[in-house]
Amino acid sequence: MEKTMRTQTHHRFLKHDTRDIPQIGDYLPLIFIDEKQTINDYITDYLLIVVLSTTCLPCKKALLVLDEYLQKNTINLVVLMDTTPESIEVVKAMFHPDTKIHKIDSYLLRTYFQGVPWGMCVNSEGQILSSYAFDNMEWFERIIFPIKELIEKS
Repeated sequence: MEKTMRTQTHHRFLKHDTRDIPQIGDYLPLIFIDEKQTINDYITDYLLIVVLSTTCLPCKKALLVLDEYLQKNTINLVVLMDTTPESIEVVKAMFHPDTKIHKIDSYLLRTYFQGVPWGMCVNSEGQILSSYAFDNMEWFERIIFPIKELIEKS
C-alpha cells in the first residue's frame, strides 16, 4: 500500500485579482487617452470602443473583422491599442484618416477592460450596453447589436 504524504500548501496563486472592471449596465469611467482627452469625449448617440494589442494573434483577427465591417459601414468608433509608436502608425494607415486610433498604456488596458481583443458599446449617457471579446464577425455583431439601428441611420 502506497503511503500518501501531506504537505502544507500556500494558496496565494488562488487569490483573485481586485480589478474593478466596468460591467454591462455600469457607466464608463473617465478613461484618459492623453493629458486632456477622455474616451467619453467621443460619445455621441453611442460609441463603440475596441481594445486591441499588436502582440496577440486573436487581435490580428479582430483587426481584420473591424476592417471588414468598416468597409461597409460608418460607425462612431474609438480603437485603443497596446502597441509601440511604430506599430500604431501602421495600424492607422490601414483605416480611414477619420478613424480614432489611440495608443493606450497596458496598465489602463488591464484596469478598465477584461482583456484583448475586446469590444464595448456605450449609449449617449456612457452606460455600457455590451462588452465582449471578439475575433470573428459573429461576436462583433453581438457587441454592436444594441446600437445596430443607430448605425444603420447614420
